Amino acid sequence: MTRSFVYKPTGSAGGRALPYRSYLLKAATLDDQGNLGGIVGDKNVLSCTDDLIAWEAALANQTLLKSATLSEATVPATVSSGASTQHGFGWSLPTGLGRRVAELSGQLGGYGVVYTRLLDEQHSIVVLTNMGFAKNFALADGLYNILTGVTPVEPRIPVGLLLAEIYRQQGLVAALNRYSAIRNNTAQRGLYDVRESELNVLGHELIEQGRVKDAIEVFKANADAYPRSFNVYDSLAEAYAADGQKDNASANYKRSLLLYPENVNAQAQLRKLEGKK
Repeated sequence: MTRSFVYKPTGSAGGRALPYRSYLLKAATLDDQGNLGGIVGDKNVLSCTDDLIAWEAALANQTLLKSATLSEATVPATVSSGASTQHGFGWSLPTGLGRRVAELSGQLGGYGVVYTRLLDEQHSIVVLTNMGFAKNFALADGLYNILTGVTPVEPRIPVGLLLAEIYRQQGLVAALNRYSAIRNNTAQRGLYDVRESELNVLGHELIEQGRVKDAIEVFKANADAYPRSFNVYDSLAEAYAADGQKDNASANYKRSLLLYPENVNAQAQLRKLEGKK
């Protein structure tokens, strides 16, 4: 592994690919956060696909660890109540996929990674990207399909990108009408990625651009679509606060806390709105 190292901002970048943040409403920009706080382990360990393939081969050939030892890392741990978790030693162990999988994934500062080990099939998939919002899991799923002889399914179109384009050309009402039409049409919903995060990202970008009242309407549409999500009300409250609507902001932070009492951001913002420390 000749191109893997712990990154230090005072040393050589070693050919490091710079990370970028993609936007819905404007062009991508450099999003380099340096050494990401100086923490080493879950960040600041840089590598490349070739080196990670070598790492995977060393695991498969028991060069680094015996098979029995490695297997212990992929057994779900249990908590004090006896309940099983979906995590082993450093690996996430998702269930319900129809196959045993150990994976590492994350996204920070424009970088994204999905590293998936298919435990019963002796395959591994590594996806590394340097553009925020890249569809890393969709890419990994497509690679898995290729490995298993299945025609990959084309990733669904991010509805946030579609709505941003309509917003630029036709305005807010047209964008939200299109979103409603997609949500209410089963065939259309199959073509688009309509997850909560899509409208959430669009709303926050509108706040950044000073289009707060438009952001409020986008977050309201997201709350209508995902009424059981604490995060949609947290975002809606943020937009109301930015617009000076303190009562509406407080009401939505409280609604967020009803769904998730440990939302520390909502707790802090409520104290601020109420003039408390």
